[in-house]
Amino acid sequence: HKYIMSFYGKILADSDTVHVKLGSYDGYGMYAQRPIHVNEVVFEEAPAVSVQELESRAQTDACYHCLKCMITPAEARLPPFLECMRTRWPFQETPVACSCGVRFCSARCLSAAMGQYHAVQCLNFDAYKRWEEGAAAYGRERYTDCVMLTGKIMCSVLQAYRSTHDAVAAFAPFRHFQSAKDLHGARAAFYIRMLQPLAGILLTAPGDAEDPALQQLFSVQTMLYIFGCCTTNSTKLKTAPFRFLVDLALRDGVLCFCTPDDRRVLVEHFEDKENQVVHGSGLFHLHSIANHSCAANAQVTSEGLPALDHRIGVKAQRKIENGDQVCYSYFPNKKLNRVTRQLLTTGSWGFACRCEACENELKVVNTALAPLYDNGCFEDRIPCTAEEEAAGWELFEKGEAAQFDANDQEAAVAAYTEASERYRHQPSEHRLGVFYLYGNEDNGTPPDYALAKKWLWRAAKSMEVNSPSSWCCVAEMFAEGLGVDPDPRKALWLWLAAAQQGYVNAQNALADEYAASGRMKSSHEWRLVAAEQGLVQAQFAVGAEFLTGTGCGQDLTAARVWLSKAAAQDYPGALELLQDPKHFPVKG
Repeated sequence: HKYIMSFYGKILADSDTVHVKLGSYDGYGMYAQRPIHVNEVVFEEAPAVSVQELESRAQTDACYHCLKCMITPAEARLPPFLECMRTRWPFQETPVACSCGVRFCSARCLSAAMGQYHAVQCLNFDAYKRWEEGAAAYGRERYTDCVMLTGKIMCSVLQAYRSTHDAVAAFAPFRHFQSAKDLHGARAAFYIRMLQPLAGILLTAPGDAEDPALQQLFSVQTMLYIFGCCTTNSTKLKTAPFRFLVDLALRDGVLCFCTPDDRRVLVEHFEDKENQVVHGSGLFHLHSIANHSCAANAQVTSEGLPALDHRIGVKAQRKIENGDQVCYSYFPNKKLNRVTRQLLTTGSWGFACRCEACENELKVVNTALAPLYDNGCFEDRIPCTAEEEAAGWELFEKGEAAQFDANDQEAAVAAYTEASERYRHQPSEHRLGVFYLYGNEDNGTPPDYALAKKWLWRAAKSMEVNSPSSWCCVAEMFAEGLGVDPDPRKALWLWLAAAQQGYVNAQNALADEYAASGRMKSSHEWRLVAAEQGLVQAQFAVGAEFLTGTGCGQDLTAARVWLSKAAAQDYPGALELLQDPKHFPVKG
């Protein structure tokens, strides 16, 4: 504790914005020392080490130290309407090369690299480069970037040890990182084979083989620990000079009629297709101490930083009060349900998220599912072994093939039933419940609501990733009184629970229920969520609501946008509304 507080105290000595302290349940975190306003930069940070991904390295020239894209203004590929911006291309420096051939964007970066890690790399860089490139065959799914980060960290540790002859001091800058990866068995053996050659490449000085401190620092346990820290804490990086140039052009009015969609298409083409973007990974001190929240109050960004290198910034997404913890999402821009988020945080980072969003959604789920249990008492499903789970999936696939390929409903039901009864396989339980809920008109099989209730109740209570689809079916049974007493309130809770987990049909159904009860504002809010996920009937309904001001303020521009989206998919009535001069008068 003293070490961590001292380490971060030095890093944040000049900051009046945040400080690090030990939280009540989620370990160390970053807390505001004063109110932080929306879009205010909480901090900017350069990584302890960073690497360019091997695939990116083969396509785009970048600084070995800071990952700055080293495409010159003359080499930059620009569309004709941005030729006037060529002189403002952000890379204007003259690259320099080390004696080993490694290129840097400036003498400043070369000096920084030599002072931190490159002095020991340079002694045997050909062998080190072959070791890095040897990881390329395994691709991103094998954490190639983390293997490369581990290599640079070991170079930093070795170079510090050669200067101080103090193993503890050499390792100190990386001591606070924590690993959530439990590497063992074949998985550990694979990474051991990848990391072990480092010692032979780097420990070449006389006496290295007899130095017990170096043998400990380069032991398998130490390198696996560092690798685990990288897989848990590293961050993907992207340095993109073309995107920066486009934003300059937008700010200066050179691109007057560029919509956000136009900007996205333009940037995607001239970055990825023209190889004018650098992809990499970095290990950061401050970034790694900030905790996750699904209801994040901050976001990580590298856009807008003037150096266009490996630095990142953290900005406030909403006002953060003095004393509040500063949190960002570990999986931004992904609309994931709570179960998937929990699987990600426990599997990748070693903790179960207890943020406000997860806790509130769990309360809704518990309220919604309580009526499905006897006397409202919750029961735990007995977990399956790996072999039982595999057998359940095998039977499920057999049922899928029978139902959708062979059109053999009887064989499908038999496979689903065996998977459900023997292995409590949730997708099979759901398939059975849906079959009995709706029957099969093609072969004259009528619904069987008693069996539908049996299997859908079991599937809904499983709390697995696919459970919300079962909640929607159970909600329909309560709403329409199919095999149960009609209960709109129970249906509403189940639809709310499924809607919060991102199920678009539940969001639309919830909007219908709110509209039927006169809660038009709530209805519009959920309808808008469904429309944003692409549900065409919701897009039409949202357009009509903006047209009339139902549940929202009247907004003809928004109405035109949403009705146009529905019309593009030939939704009935959308084109007629757009062409109606009563709503959208024709000018001239």
